[in-house]
Amino acid sequence: MSDKNDGLNEISNRKLEPKIIRSNRKSIGLIVNGQGELIVRAPRFVSDREIRRLIESKEKWIRDMQEKQRQVAQERKHLEIKDGAVIPFLGEEYTLRAQDVKKVTMENACESTGEQAQILIPEHKDFEKTLMKWLRTQALYTFTDSAEHYAKQLGITYEDIRLSSARTRWGTCNSQKVIRFSWRLIMCPLPIVDYVVVHELCHIKHMNHSKEFWKCVETILPNYKELRKELKAHNYLMEL
Repeated sequence: MSDKNDGLNEISNRKLEPKIIRSNRKSIGLIVNGQGELIVRAPRFVSDREIRRLIESKEKWIRDMQEKQRQVAQERKHLEIKDGAVIPFLGEEYTLRAQDVKKVTMENACESTGEQAQILIPEHKDFEKTLMKWLRTQALYTFTDSAEHYAKQLGITYEDIRLSSARTRWGTCNSQKVIRFSWRLIMCPLPIVDYVVVHELCHIKHMNHSKEFWKCVETILPNYKELRKELKAHNYLMEL
């Protein structure tokens, strides 16, 4: 048996079951997706034996991530868009309420009365459709405002800001300088939103993740490494 197949059966028997995707990339990357599946992205020249060694060295991290995704999946089952449900918006929890209002309205929490933060939805309209339209409107406004602010600081111009329904990437930037953000990013705290915005803006200068790219991010966000970790902790929102 060739070196390229050595050890993968052993890995599968231990229920790590990697899905290997080979490409022209230069390094190996491990991802545990929302379903708890282990995805290995590897260069074409790397043998399966090398991949096995990396997986073995990262086994504790992989199993911890799989357990975290399992817990998130359990919590996600209880999240519904309906009257009385709770959803995150810019990192804060809001209770959804169907009320006699003309348009979607936000009410912040009040410590003195103990009232919770609420998002009021016109009771005579389609509840989910109305909320989703409002969330996307808020997302586009927030992302555009952040992009305009940081683009000036970076001396960068972009073509357009658009929304996507992506579940695998928070943001993307193409060679035409069009930046797309998953609307779900609006559920994350604002500092994380700003991190993703700056990240994509820097891709206009550097269409890679080189040292120069990260220096670009760092000029605006010296704590970008911390924000990057926080963003990963919010990956479960991609499944909503």
